[in-house]
Amino acid sequence: IEWEEGWHYIRIQAFDENDELLPLVDDKQCPIPWGTSSAEEAGSRVNESDLFYVLPAADAEVEPIEGRKVREASLAHAKIKAEFANVIETEKFSNAEVMETTWQDSKSKAESIVNVKFKKGSGIQIPVTTYLKNFEQKILANPMAALS
Repeated sequence: IEWEEGWHYIRIQAFDENDELLPLVDDKQCPIPWGTSSAEEAGSRVNESDLFYVLPAADAEVEPIEGRKVREASLAHAKIKAEFANVIETEKFSNAEVMETTWQDSKSKAESIVNVKFKKGSGIQIPVTTYLKNFEQKILANPMAALS
């Protein structure tokens, strides 16, 4: 592919054996339009990548932009995905090892976010109710009080 310099995104489309375009649906089973997104909507559909910038074939030092963190329903979901990704990459199974967990401030009063970083791979975010976050922090602040 010969890319021109500028912002681009990739759209995935499905074709049958006769090169007929197959309809795609989103996670709510609604059809995804085949047409082109507007510049503002580019990368917003489930079958489109985020916007990325293409530079001409020249040596350039570009600082990597940290992508948005993946959100998972639970740590178990995140570990399974990380372990599968490792199997695909290395063809060997190994347990996903958590290296760091931190709480992130959230705009929502009902939900908090736990950032989890694995030994291999990028970080993920897990939504947790603020009630459970506060409960955990009370126990960690005074473990003996939890026994009485």
